[in-house]
Amino acid sequence: MVYTIGHPSSYVLARDLGFPDSHDTFEIIRPDYTAVDRTYFEDARRYLGNKGVVAPLVSLPCLSHCEEEMLAYYDDPNRTRQEKQAAGEAMMTRAKEILSWKPEVLMIGNSGMMLFNPPSVFRDLALGWMKELTALAKAHGVLTHVHCCGPEKTQVKMAVEETDLNGIEPLETPPMGDCILKEIKEQFGSRIALKGNLHTTDVMLLGSTADVERACKQAIDDAAAGGGFILSTGDQTPADTPLDNIEKMVYVAQTYGRY
Repeated sequence: MVYTIGHPSSYVLARDLGFPDSHDTFEIIRPDYTAVDRTYFEDARRYLGNKGVVAPLVSLPCLSHCEEEMLAYYDDPNRTRQEKQAAGEAMMTRAKEILSWKPEVLMIGNSGMMLFNPPSVFRDLALGWMKELTALAKAHGVLTHVHCCGPEKTQVKMAVEETDLNGIEPLETPPMGDCILKEIKEQFGSRIALKGNLHTTDVMLLGSTADVERACKQAIDDAAAGGGFILSTGDQTPADTPLDNIEKMVYVAQTYGRY
């Protein structure tokens, strides 16, 4: 894969850019870290120490970005429900194993979950599993946190009213998402922790340090009252994000964001 500068969310095959499949002038980088599963988790937790938390991840059984899967659901929903039932059971088995490691947080992550699963579909396929999963984690004394880029406002409401979820991110702003941070905070912020929502590209990647500072202060003003807010980017920190912008975000969080 070749990453093209200026297009932080995309990658293309090398051959599509005219590069040969083999060559002598490029260095091929391969990962040399091979630890997996609990060994990886414990190693990461030791490395991080008290500077943060490591959150193992499971994914809810719902529709992905695959066009064939979406069409199959509408053509034969019962078959898809059976498939997702099996996926949900496997997810719960995996979650029980992870919870035995005693993590501080269990991450629930599905990229574009509500983009590919409108509320009625999410309720049909995934919400029941989200209820069961968050209840199980709560019984183990482990916090749960959702990552769902794209539209998320409806999911915040479902999570607060129908599950034991503790936190949610990245609460993306329009047009990529549908979340106005101030509104989310006013409606649900006393019942769930919120994380986000600096614009990934306009602010963090392409903005100036002044833009970053302004956006950080606005997010803090909108969502920090009463606690339960984590200042963060809206979805990710893209490759090529200026280090000055990242350092400015940290600086504002440490100064303006202190209670």
